[in-house]
Amino acid sequence: MSQLDLEAVNPIAPLMGKIRAIAVTTSSARHNLAALAEFGTGGDDMARVFRLRANGADVYYFFNNADAGTVDEANTTAGNANQCDVIPNGTFIDVRLPWVKIGGGATAGLATWLLVKGSAACVLRVTLSSEDPSKRY
Repeated sequence: MSQLDLEAVNPIAPLMGKIRAIAVTTSSARHNLAALAEFGTGGDDMARVFRLRANGADVYYFFNNADAGTVDEANTTAGNANQCDVIPNGTFIDVRLPWVKIGGGATAGLATWLLVKGSAACVLRVTLSSEDPSKRY
């Protein structure tokens, strides 16, 4: 079993200092997870599994590799970059940050920008739900 498999099937509890409660409104907003102190400002935490939990309303979201884009939960245009997924109120998802080409070029990196919009004002709780097993020793 790979390290990725081990982390995915063995989630950890929320750890003090590794939680960010993001206020979500009915307007699209962008948050760079790599710039948040709770997640190591771009360090090892970016390779971990994140848990996203919607509290108070549905949260529409997607990840991007740049500070750009707008969440459009009603968009059904094929191939449109603003389409999104949803986290229903009171539920969570576990995700890894997508690995993408940066600016359409040959350089690749993690899409650390989380774009969100709520069906109403609410809170999106972002926590780390995995850790590198080597950190325990």
